[in-house]
Amino acid sequence: MSGKSAAKDGKEPPWVKNRIAPEGTDGLYSQTWYPVCRTSELEPGQILGREFLDGRVVVWRGYGGEAHVMSAYCVHLGTDMASGKVVGDNIQCRFHEWEYDCTGACAKTGNGDKVPPGAKLFGFPTLEAYGLIWAFNGSEPLWQFPDLRYPVEELNFLVEGPWEFPVDPWMIAGNTYDFQHIEILHGFTLDGAYPDKEIEWGDYSIRYQVTFTNGFGNRGDFTYGTLGNNIFFAEGELDGDYYAYLAPRAMPRAGHSDIYFTLMTHKGKNDPEKEAAARALARKVADIETAVAGQDIAILQASSSARAISPPPTSKPRAFSNMPAIIRAPIRRRTI
Repeated sequence: MSGKSAAKDGKEPPWVKNRIAPEGTDGLYSQTWYPVCRTSELEPGQILGREFLDGRVVVWRGYGGEAHVMSAYCVHLGTDMASGKVVGDNIQCRFHEWEYDCTGACAKTGNGDKVPPGAKLFGFPTLEAYGLIWAFNGSEPLWQFPDLRYPVEELNFLVEGPWEFPVDPWMIAGNTYDFQHIEILHGFTLDGAYPDKEIEWGDYSIRYQVTFTNGFGNRGDFTYGTLGNNIFFAEGELDGDYYAYLAPRAMPRAGHSDIYFTLMTHKGKNDPEKEAAARALARKVADIETAVAGQDIAILQASSSARAISPPPTSKPRAFSNMPAIIRAPIRRRTI
């Protein structure tokens, strides 16, 4: 339908009608698990500041070992809590030594005054898994990660990234179901017909089974899919060797994604030879996945305005939540 005929009959073309608002519109962001940093970046007693959904958070680990993600600004006078310190299992503001516990509630003031009612940082639901620390955008998680074929203690982990992409996370996740994209750009040859009729649709996930030869000549038999609208996952075998793969996207600000790779290979139990093989396989797969992602980068960099085009095949994972006002940053800065 031409623009002229669309204007004449008063109807919008389908591609306009299906358009969704970009992330951050009216202060709204998708409710999903976002990676905040690598597990290895955060030692007990350490605090990191991170941009998060056009605001700022702190991720910190108490001396008991548990990680937390909270709004970054002290409710007293707005000091950035990243400049503070960990005291036991509390986080303390550097300015007037107000302390907040693991729920975000103010536990004490520096001069001993009574804690004001409602003095609280927003505590994001926090998860440590797959070599990353995650925060869920909301008061309660809407979904949890699925179990893998092997228990965590039998897996070797390789975590890489982040790399910045100039688009909203769903823009990248939507490629998971673009079978022409997978074949033409990435050089995969899928076995048989496209599996579009075999896709399993969950409330907050989508998955399908596929066998293929990739652009490097490897044979694959995998379950592919997305979790929420920002996490690609794969689990299966490449040339007969098991691995699982997550490619989650953080969103420091609207229109930008920071992508991590987490590769999990099977090392078994107390088998040095198998563990070495698992590490080698993870490195091989990381190089393949990095090369595949690199094929997208130039296109996405040239299409950064595309974050307002049609959404991926489902809008179900896109439940929105207003962010707490306290995380709004008076000065925007990157700290990764």
